[in-house]
Amino acid sequence: MIEMPAIEGINTQAGKARYPEDTYIDVLRAYRKHIPALLDTLRRRETIEEYTTTVHGIKGASFGICADDAAKQAAALEAAARSGDILFIDTNNGLFIETVSAILRQLDDFLDAIKKPEIDKQTVSEPDPALLKELAEACKHYKVDEMCEVLDKLEAYLYESGGELVEWLREQTDNLEYQAILERLESIVSQ
Repeated sequence: MIEMPAIEGINTQAGKARYPEDTYIDVLRAYRKHIPALLDTLRRRETIEEYTTTVHGIKGASFGICADDAAKQAAALEAAARSGDILFIDTNNGLFIETVSAILRQLDDFLDAIKKPEIDKQTVSEPDPALLKELAEACKHYKVDEMCEVLDKLEAYLYESGGELVEWLREQTDNLEYQAILERLESIVSQ
C-alpha cells in the first residue's frame, strides 16, 4: 500500500485500517471528485430539502474517508436544516465549506503526487476480455473491492484501442453507475 501522509482533517491511519490495500486511495479519489459539486449546491442553498439531502451526503462521505470533524459539522448542519434553524446554517455553512475545501486541497496534492507516470505502462492492443468479464461479474454482485482490483489491473496498461473504455469504466465505478457498466460490458463480453 502507498504510504499515507498526514492529511489535516482526515484520520488516514483509521482509513488504512478500515479499507483493504489500495481501496482507501480509490475512496479518497471518489471523495475528491464528487464533493466539489456538492459544495456548490450548499453555496446556492436553493431549497432546504436540497440542502438537507446534500449535507447528509457529504456527512456520509466524510465519515467514509475518516474525516470525522467535517462529518460532525455536516451532521450539525443537517440537524439544523431538519429543524429549520436557518440562523445556525447561515452562521456555520461557510466555515463548513471552507473545512471541506481545505481537505480537498490536501487531497489534490496527495493524489496528484501518487499518480503513476504513463510512460511506465506497457502498451497492449486492447483491454483483456477475461478481465472485462471478471469486472462484469463483480459488478453484477456489487463486489466493489473486486471491481477496483480488476480496474487496477486494466489501468496498468496503455491500449492501442479501448483505452477510453477503461477510463469510462473507472468513471462509472466512481459514480456507482453499476447498471450502465453491466449494460456496456454485456455487449462487449458476449461477442
